[in-house]
Amino acid sequence: MFNEKIIPQTRSNYSNSNVTRPYPNHVDSVEQSHPSIFTTKITPTFMVHALNFDPSHPWLLKLCLSWIKSYYHESNAHLKIASLLAHTAPTLTNLVTYGKILDQKNMCLEAINFFEQALLKKPKEDKILFEIYNFLGNAYLKLLDYESAEENYHKAFTINPHSSQLNVNLGTLAIHKNDWYRVQYYFREALKLDLKNDKAWTGLAMYHHYLGDLELAIASVKKALDINPSNRPALLLLAQWNSSSKIQETINYIARYLDENHFDEEISILFIHFCVRNQDFDLAEIEMEKLVCLNPKNIKYYEMYQELQEANNESKRISKNCPRTNT
Repeated sequence: MFNEKIIPQTRSNYSNSNVTRPYPNHVDSVEQSHPSIFTTKITPTFMVHALNFDPSHPWLLKLCLSWIKSYYHESNAHLKIASLLAHTAPTLTNLVTYGKILDQKNMCLEAINFFEQALLKKPKEDKILFEIYNFLGNAYLKLLDYESAEENYHKAFTINPHSSQLNVNLGTLAIHKNDWYRVQYYFREALKLDLKNDKAWTGLAMYHHYLGDLELAIASVKKALDINPSNRPALLLLAQWNSSSKIQETINYIARYLDENHFDEEISILFIHFCVRNQDFDLAEIEMEKLVCLNPKNIKYYEMYQELQEANNESKRISKNCPRTNT
């Protein structure tokens, strides 16, 4: 059952009859007079308090779902709000929304529980059924339960065989099962349906690499990154596969990723590594300074920063003492 950490003890004995409901009763006027309030950090607190008083208020439910979809990646508050919605107002929409959030957080067993609760509501719309089966497949795949993943993906496929993303999911399942014929089939089908599906290009790159065609593999993974610079798996594959003669090209792709994803420790360290290989110590130092600022408690960063400064100074000393050739 829902615990009392989210619903404070001071309100646990309130009943609908003796609560003045200050939030829901004035929520429309608040929206009109202070529209910016819903884009600030106060939003999660406001919604949690309001839901405590009236979890079934239709406008408030709409606001909460909108906020969860827009800001789930920025704060763990969305988990609290979505959980509150799912437990106090277990509508089909709330159950599916919370299940998707849990799936994105890799809380797979919990996600499966909510998706199965959603199925008990017997949704009639094909779009919702498709979404539930597709996400169930994703959750089971993360748990390495390939049989259950395939069963749910096929249920989704019978509803909509023309989904590019579903074909990508089936291709990913085929990679896990080492079925490379189906790998190329599903990823190519996904691209027939949507040429801008960057995940499909990433999957096709893995297929080409499996065949030993490194040139096509790199071309496919670069296509994925051109479509979506934030495609992390594609970026890691490029860093692994690209030749030493194309270090600058790899640096450029990593820099584009970091422009859109400001703190990713693994990718930042990868960027520093490639900059050092390219003898660009100044750029490596700048990225290292960013890591130190973002995580000042990590002693490892200070040690790395000191090593970089020493390497940079040594490089400049050698460059200064090296005789220049006349052109």
